[in-house]
Amino acid sequence: MQIFSSKKGSDAGLDLGQHWAKLVQLQPKRKQTVLSRIGRLVWDKEEKEDDAKMAAKLSQMWDSLAIKEKRVISALAGHGVIIKYIDLPGQTQDTEGYVRQQAQEYIPFDLSEVYLDHQFLDTDTSGQSMKTVLVASKKTMIDELRNLFRSASLSLGIVDVEGFALSNCFEFNYPEQVSELSYILDIGSTSSIFCVYSRGYPLFIRDLSIGGDQITEKIRRHFNVQHSEAEQIKLQGLDQTDRSGKERVEKDIKNTLVSWTQDIQRLITLHKNSEQGQEQGAGKLYLAGGGSLYPGLKETVAEELNMTVQHLNPLRNITYDERTFDAAYIRSCAPQYAVATGLAIRGLT
Repeated sequence: MQIFSSKKGSDAGLDLGQHWAKLVQLQPKRKQTVLSRIGRLVWDKEEKEDDAKMAAKLSQMWDSLAIKEKRVISALAGHGVIIKYIDLPGQTQDTEGYVRQQAQEYIPFDLSEVYLDHQFLDTDTSGQSMKTVLVASKKTMIDELRNLFRSASLSLGIVDVEGFALSNCFEFNYPEQVSELSYILDIGSTSSIFCVYSRGYPLFIRDLSIGGDQITEKIRRHFNVQHSEAEQIKLQGLDQTDRSGKERVEKDIKNTLVSWTQDIQRLITLHKNSEQGQEQGAGKLYLAGGGSLYPGLKETVAEELNMTVQHLNPLRNITYDERTFDAAYIRSCAPQYAVATGLAIRGLT
């Protein structure tokens, strides 16, 4: 199964998060891209670890959103995927053979155990080499994903990489920034993805062990409430609660956010020192993911990193009928759909 694909269609982009599954379906219409479906479902840890329960909830999602198409575009991240940037000689005749040869050097698995794919990014000015991204995933990971969708009466059409989907979403919605160096951070529940984007593709992708659950857990522990109530307090903001001790919680959370920015700065420095690095860093960071919506997070990150920080709007260049969709709802949680939108865009390109 190819990780990259150019097959056109209106397959739904489905981001299988730790607590939320997010779905976006797009349709090309004249010279516009139109939102066809958008939705999310929540699952708990027990459901997320039980494929049968996950499949049942996904089937319910398709029914509730009245989606006719059964093909899905989904993605891998974390340890499920290996990404390497390599330079191929520009005059190579047997490109596939050379890629596999290079893969044996970079991929720490037997090649018979992985799905392998590559994509050319650009050619240097001399024409002597081609910058190429090499992607591999263990077959068992993709087979498990395929079986999950099959159990939900769906089919897995394209397997993408979450970092690439995030970059595609950014490129589609911010074309004026394509040639600029930009940082993108998608904050999930238990982990996050950091991308450095420039010249039409992600130069650098790393996972971070930070996520919104860390904030929820601090609220739960300080106020001695259930996880669901702590999550609600987090989404509303601590300034909306009259619980005693909230100043102490705010200070604890602020320390956590400062720690996050230190992790982000470490990756920025790592990128600058890498082969893909550039001495001049980006001047702007785009935030995405449900974890980015915590009140005050954007301002703290901007202050600590001393750069402009804004939320990524995944529907900035996508048209939708406000008589059909709740515009206020979409505006309030749009960054949560960045990966799902990038996956849906993959099906249109």
